[in-house]
Amino acid sequence: MPEVYTALITPFTQDNQVDFESLEKLVKIQVENSIDGIILFGTTGESPTLSLDEKIRIFDFVSKFDLKETKLIIGFGGNNTLQIIEEMKLFAFTNVETFMLSTPYYNKPT
Repeated sequence: MPEVYTALITPFTQDNQVDFESLEKLVKIQVENSIDGIILFGTTGESPTLSLDEKIRIFDFVSKFDLKETKLIIGFGGNNTLQIIEEMKLFAFTNVETFMLSTPYYNKPT
């Protein structure tokens, strides 16, 4: 049976802050409708424009939900592999099923 994963958007308030109230509603809708997985920090979720602090706050917020059978997938990527590795060390990935990693983009290897 195919699985369905939702790449969550990152909702914002009128003053450009993460809208955690709306984010809560989005997460609950996914869990209540038995979505197989939630993807955080894909490009749909504004990941290239989120600050590291915003990502940590969003991840901590979503991690507190009882996701039941809903898998949590986290996206990371950027041009600086070592920086991404250091950023990933700041997260407590206890409830994460897997990662969605992109190779450094716009870099031309030899």
